[in-house]
Amino acid sequence: MYLLIDWGNTRLKYLVVTTLSKLADQQSSFAPEIAQSPEDLIKRVEYAGTKDSISQVLIASVRSDDDNQRLFDELNQAHLVFFMAETAQKACGIECAYQQPEFLGIDRWLAIIAGSQSGQTVGIIDIGSAITLDVVNSRGLHLGGQILPGERLLKNSLLNTANVKAENHFVDSIQFELGQSTNDCVNFGIEQMILGYLIQGISQSSQKHGVDQWLITGGDGEHWQKLLIKRGVLAQQANIQVNIQANIQYRPAMVFQGLAQLYLDCGDT
Repeated sequence: MYLLIDWGNTRLKYLVVTTLSKLADQQSSFAPEIAQSPEDLIKRVEYAGTKDSISQVLIASVRSDDDNQRLFDELNQAHLVFFMAETAQKACGIECAYQQPEFLGIDRWLAIIAGSQSGQTVGIIDIGSAITLDVVNSRGLHLGGQILPGERLLKNSLLNTANVKAENHFVDSIQFELGQSTNDCVNFGIEQMILGYLIQGISQSSQKHGVDQWLITGGDGEHWQKLLIKRGVLAQQANIQVNIQANIQYRPAMVFQGLAQLYLDCGDT
């Protein structure tokens, strides 16, 4: 068995799978679980009775060196062997656009790997603490991307300044609304800003780079994918002549899929 870990800015997510090849399949629909800390993670796999069956731990982490060492210490104490994924200039047939690939976050790199196995030009959007957009062409060349703050970072920056507690709340509307409290004003404004960016980013990238398919992932990805499809904003406002249902997919486990593909490509399995 394999324990896969994705330790992001906000959450420590994990999966336990029997084989990596099924997870790496683009059509797989694994749902990650969440642990509160490395210590909690080990307790969870021990409680589930799977720890002794785990032959390898695969790690993707954007945390600090101290946090990573804390995770390594827990794994070592549990006698678990681990593989730490790193961004490279080229892996799994994908070439990174960065001249210094080590500065591209590993979670973003793994999502790029997972999304770029179809032989099409693909756009990948990861929506969580930050929002990232990347495009990879049909030859496996990463063309580059964009990064902007996610909903929680934006709300915290505004509401904390206004001495109002930020809440994780989605407006779930593309209608232009006027708030009558600071909280509502921020919620309406940020929802419109993110939605506008997604429309513009998808529209311009599709037109300029000929993107055939869009894949959305991340903790908030499902909300935005459903909103784009439900409201039909791409067809109506961005004027992209595509079948929205077929060309914008939500894939929650892309980082794990890329991690499995990278290990299969670079590891000894």
